Amino acid sequence: MKPAWDQLMVDFKDSKTGLVADVDCTKEEDLCSQQKVEGYPTIKWGKIGELKDYEGDRELGALQEFAKTNLGPICGPKSLSECDETQKKQVEEFMKLDDEALKTKMTEQNKAVEAIEKEFEKEIEALEAAHKVKEDAKNAKVNAINAEGLSSMNIVWKDRYPPPPPPPPEEEEDMGEEGEEGMDGEDPDGADGDDGEEPPAGRSDEL
Repeated sequence: MKPAWDQLMVDFKDSKTGLVADVDCTKEEDLCSQQKVEGYPTIKWGKIGELKDYEGDRELGALQEFAKTNLGPICGPKSLSECDETQKKQVEEFMKLDDEALKTKMTEQNKAVEAIEKEFEKEIEALEAAHKVKEDAKNAKVNAINAEGLSSMNIVWKDRYPPPPPPPPEEEEDMGEEGEEGMDGEDPDGADGDDGEEPPAGRSDEL
């Protein structure tokens, strides 16, 4: 897939309405974690903050067609018309900052996100630990009841009423010569299947 993606980046290198890029998740772990990247390679597309998983084919032709159809102008310093009112005010405000000030604000916000993620992980670990405690307590109670006699009761009951044996496997029908003759309407004993008798009264052969 990499050669196809590299070519797609070349195709959109000078585009003013769409961006095609790649990210090394071994170096940009925080960014990839924020975007919920769980496997490699993963393709995301859409507006910043609203990226979605790409589920299509990964051949060059399919990627080029999808990009031409779906990658349009996005909110940014050069396309403020694509921003909503909140984004537009934020972008205009941050455009006034120099690199150092912008980087400092980004670092602060990324640390805040990281703290939230860590707190969430701690809560999940606490829930898992509490679940294990409850599961262990449940298993201990069940084991105690079994030890008091339930397991032995089950043994006696199954001895008195063993489960039925499995049914024998079905034998395949013989489709030899005799079967073929029977399908022709001839009686296996040699009698003609059509004896000329009328059907019994009260029976109809028509629906």
